[in-house]
Amino acid sequence: MSSPYQAILLDHFRTPRHASVWAPDEPHFLLNNPLCGDAISIQAELDQGCLATISYSVKGCAVLTASASIQSVLLVDRELKEASEIIEAYLAYFDHRDAWEHGLDDSMTALCELRKTPMRIKCATLPWLALQAFLAGERS
Repeated sequence: MSSPYQAILLDHFRTPRHASVWAPDEPHFLLNNPLCGDAISIQAELDQGCLATISYSVKGCAVLTASASIQSVLLVDRELKEASEIIEAYLAYFDHRDAWEHGLDDSMTALCELRKTPMRIKCATLPWLALQAFLAGERS
């Protein structure tokens, strides 16, 4: 991975945005990767059809943390329909079903570079799968 993209991922790993811990009785969605032990617990709040907040707690690698951080920065304050479309496009890109054509910002480009390293794909997509499930009404 090129140095500028690596620097973006390291920044989000070292200073994750929107990371938090909440009471276990609050609605959230927990998703694990049993192959490497990564786990993410995620929740979001909607306000008038927009994603008002996204918060998460991770146990895992730098890629998982960076992906969750970038996701939260990118999707907070977006309309639910638009956020859902971005999530689906991101997951389709990593599943090799589609090209990434959204051109949102350098942080998304950095994440998309991870598709070149198949061992990191699950780490890069876990937060997106968790938020997708949470928004679909699944709760842990």
